[in-house]
Amino acid sequence: MAMERDQNTGSYPKASHADRLHALEQSFHAPLDGRDALDATNNYQNQKHPPSPLSSQPNQVSDNVLNLSEMLGSQWLEFQHARLHTNQIFDNLLTELSDFTDECRQGLTRFFREPETREHFSHFPRAHSDIQRQIYSHIDADRSVGILNLLWHTLSFTMRGNTRPLALKRTGNAPLFTGRIVALLGDFQELTEDNVLQDFPELLTHEVASLYIPAHHGDPYVMRLSHLGDKDHFLSPDEAPRTFILKVVETVCAGGYFHEKKPSDLF
Repeated sequence: MAMERDQNTGSYPKASHADRLHALEQSFHAPLDGRDALDATNNYQNQKHPPSPLSSQPNQVSDNVLNLSEMLGSQWLEFQHARLHTNQIFDNLLTELSDFTDECRQGLTRFFREPETREHFSHFPRAHSDIQRQIYSHIDADRSVGILNLLWHTLSFTMRGNTRPLALKRTGNAPLFTGRIVALLGDFQELTEDNVLQDFPELLTHEVASLYIPAHHGDPYVMRLSHLGDKDHFLSPDEAPRTFILKVVETVCAGGYFHEKKPSDLF
């Protein structure tokens, strides 16, 4: 029997969650109707199609769809809040990236002008101008990628990959739905030029660190650096963009490169 619509509100009565679960459990144990069986002695193609168990339980189907709708709707809202929040933080990060680039230029200018260091570069009159040209930042047109170049180091920051609700695993705590800002070692354009779809898991092979942005302002911002075992570092909203840039730059610039060696199996 179909549910009657409430004449005042125009809506159907909503069963309690416990009632919906109980009805669902009972449907799993209900005996099959004998009319659903096919007669092997007759041509089944001439018989009427047996009624679907789902179509015979319209109320049950509605309740199942309601449960599904509640779950998907909640995840969708959580995702939209997280994405909006991530966009705001990433926009602040791009502004900080430009300011950080200017500060690096100023820092090197001061370094070259110090009396005790200037003499070391007397044989390199163009050192200052050459180095200045190798310190720059670039932001793409849709402000979804920021690239920082510091001499021989290139870093990329992006929020791409926030395409569906994703949760952050936390030891001893419930998973937290968040957006994500990723710092990559290398130029984003070069990393993706051979990858038409810009596959996000493939990009993560170049990950230096990630900043996870929760849907709600009261939840913690979590930074994880790959070389530190992905331990959680909690940041306040105000300092998160600049701190994230500084930690990533320190991580990359503190390391170095070794001379390459030929593969041992060549000779």
